[in-house]
Amino acid sequence: MIHSGSLGAWRWISPRVELDRAHERIGQAVFTTKPRQAQAMISRAVGAGVPFSWFTADEAYGQAKYLRAWLEDQDVFHVVAIRCSDTFTASAGEQRADGLIAASPGHGNGCR
Repeated sequence: MIHSGSLGAWRWISPRVELDRAHERIGQAVFTTKPRQAQAMISRAVGAGVPFSWFTADEAYGQAKYLRAWLEDQDVFHVVAIRCSDTFTASAGEQRADGLIAASPGHGNGCR
């Protein structure tokens, strides 16, 4: 199992010393966005040699272009949702998602 990097499970702590230690750990926690957390977890999985075939995520991750670029650089196959107005790099250069969908056969007027 790969640790997610979080503070771990909470339990009721009654002794004052244990409570102070818990507050110290909380004080060391750093805010990280979901895409950065995913990047760190995937990096640990790749580094540990954990076999997996692809990474799938919703729009919250797909909006993070740095995550998509990093996944490409790491040769990690991925499918992430993006907004219709988002752009991504294709062989023909920077393209809007809705334009590509509208241009594809059988897909009507694109995003809705």
